[in-house]
Amino acid sequence: MKWLARLEWSYMLNAEDVKNEMQLVKDELRASIRGFYSEVKERIEVVRKDMKMVTSSENEAVKEEIILLRTNMIEVLKNMHEVKKSNDVYKAFFFAGLAIAMYVEFLL
Repeated sequence: MKWLARLEWSYMLNAEDVKNEMQLVKDELRASIRGFYSEVKERIEVVRKDMKMVTSSENEAVKEEIILLRTNMIEVLKNMHEVKKSNDVYKAFFFAGLAIAMYVEFLL
């Protein structure tokens, strides 16, 4: 009978040890996941900041390109208007084609 009581006591101690070990493993796993999550979150923030910087610099470059294309387009249209006045058909077609090409480049 004493032997059975000892066995039950041993089993209860072992079960408690297993519970404690499992809790330690769970805690370590949670801490590891939290650490990994915070590291990934930090990396995502860094990438977002980099993308904002790249996007803003690209936006500035695109804005400058648009301004340049608009300026060139205005100049071409002025030249085309002058050519129309002189009735030179070939030059008019040339400037019209140039204006269309610039517009297509602007759209791309």
